[in-house]
Amino acid sequence: MKRRLTKYCIVLIAAVLSASCSSRGLGELDRPSSSPREDEQLKDARMRISGDALTLNYADGGILFSRSGDGTISAVRVSDGVGFDYTPDPPKLLINGVETGLSSGELIKKDGTTEWHKLTMADRMTEIYIVVDL
Repeated sequence: MKRRLTKYCIVLIAAVLSASCSSRGLGELDRPSSSPREDEQLKDARMRISGDALTLNYADGGILFSRSGDGTISAVRVSDGVGFDYTPDPPKLLINGVETGLSSGELIKKDGTTEWHKLTMADRMTEIYIVVDL
């Protein structure tokens, strides 16, 4: 019994010492940075759709982008016909003519020559970015 009590005392002392050497107290919570982290996708202005479901990059060549009068953004890869159509209002994404489940779609940045759209799929985890010249 005495050994067990000694062992617990040593563990308790070690925990207190490590907490006192830490820059944070035992009850202090991690706080998010006060400066917002810029989304890496916003640093790249090349026309593309990028995400798990489909990636087409205009810079790769053989990708044609277009925008219709109602604001629908479309692209197709000429080599195999793979493409998408995105209508922003209400948000709707078709990949190869098949509607995907979207949770949301929003215009997150517009700089006068380029638009960045962020789409969140129905699973609320998968994100797709569409970047297109105006």
